[in-house]
Amino acid sequence: VKDIPEVDLVYYDPPYNKHPYSIYFFMLDIINDWNLDLDIPNTNRGQPKTWFKSPYNSFTNAKNAFEDLIKHTKSKFILLSYNNGGIIPLPELEAILERYGKLMKIPVEHKTYHKLQGIANYKRKKEYTDVKEFLWLLDCRN
Repeated sequence: VKDIPEVDLVYYDPPYNKHPYSIYFFMLDIINDWNLDLDIPNTNRGQPKTWFKSPYNSFTNAKNAFEDLIKHTKSKFILLSYNNGGIIPLPELEAILERYGKLMKIPVEHKTYHKLQGIANYKRKKEYTDVKEFLWLLDCRN
C-alpha cells in the first residue's frame, strides 16, 4: 500500500478469521497464472507448499497489520467492511480508525451464510450468535 499513489476512495474487506482465503481459492490462482511447474502436494487440500497466510488471519498479528494498512493508505476516504465476529474486536478496530480521521459506522443487514453451521455445532463451546456486519467510512481529509 505504501507504493500506491493517492486516490479518492479505498475499499478494504480484510479477512475476519483465522481461515486464509488462499486455501479455498488456490486452484483458481494456479489456473489463472497457468503455472504448470508448481509443485502441488498430494494432500486432501492440495494447496502449494508456498501458500501465503495473511497476518489478518492471526490473532497475534491482525491488529498491527490493520493499523499499518490504515496508517499508510493515501486516500481521502477509506471504506471498510468488517463484522463483529472478526479477529480484531470492534472497539479496537474503531479506535484505530478514529486515530486517522472522522469515522462513520454504518450497520448492514443481510442474511449470513450458515451452510456449515450445523456441521460445526458439535464442537461449538459457546452459543452461536448472529453476525453483525458494518461498513465504516473514514474521512481522512484533515
